[in-house]
Amino acid sequence: DKHMTISTSRSATMISFYLACSYVGIFLVMLNTIRTWVHVKRIVYTILSFGFILCVVSIIHKLSGTRDMLWFHTPRYYGNIFVPFTNRNHNAFHMIMIFSLALSMLMASLRFMQFHWDADWREKIAGLSTKRASRLALLGFVMVMTGSSICLSLSRGAIASLLAASGIV
Repeated sequence: DKHMTISTSRSATMISFYLACSYVGIFLVMLNTIRTWVHVKRIVYTILSFGFILCVVSIIHKLSGTRDMLWFHTPRYYGNIFVPFTNRNHNAFHMIMIFSLALSMLMASLRFMQFHWDADWREKIAGLSTKRASRLALLGFVMVMTGSSICLSLSRGAIASLLAASGIV
């Protein structure tokens, strides 16, 4: 054969190659534009916001008991659907990434948090009403919701990964 190729599906290989090139291009653009901690925080909080919305939608979808994707699309082959993925393991490991991102931001924020242990109780309570303390509480809530989404997916590997990551930290 003079038309032998490496791939069995040349068009699918080309599409994947173009996608990989675009991902590398986006990564290089982000690498050259993100210069300060403020930029990193803005991107991380944007990712966490979308991840939290996905987490809430997936929990509501699971508890509603529907077999349709996002309540209106009937997939051709039924599987263990956990929105927006057709496989519950994919959603669980996506939530692992969101959980670890929230955990890293929580650890970075705790590092800069100043606790005055010798202050009286009024000053300690007033310290809890600051913007930084509210952000810490919100990050903790995101972690609880993503952890519950992981456990609700019943993915054994993701639950083990969640426990291992939490134990290491």
